[in-house]
Amino acid sequence: MALISCGNSEGRSIEILEDESKLIDLIVDMHIAEATINRQNILYRDSLRIHYRDNILLIHDISELDYDTVFWIIQQDVAKYRGIQEEVYQKLKIIKDNS
Repeated sequence: MALISCGNSEGRSIEILEDESKLIDLIVDMHIAEATINRQNILYRDSLRIHYRDNILLIHDISELDYDTVFWIIQQDVAKYRGIQEEVYQKLKIIKDNS
């Protein structure tokens, strides 16, 4: 895979791909951030989106390149992508029901 074959990036991308629970947690955080951003004034959304994304990637210890690479890889396998999205939605539902 040419997209993840450079430097330390390869190791982190593969690690996230192999640990589906970490990937799901990351995507859940991105969905929660997006929902929060959509409640804000439209004038601030772009800068908030960048801020939230940067912070979530920092929290999950993954670079933007690795995140984009991982997402590209999982989207190539439609069944895997659907399975991950279903788990994300189930986790979001649990969070919503408990709040």
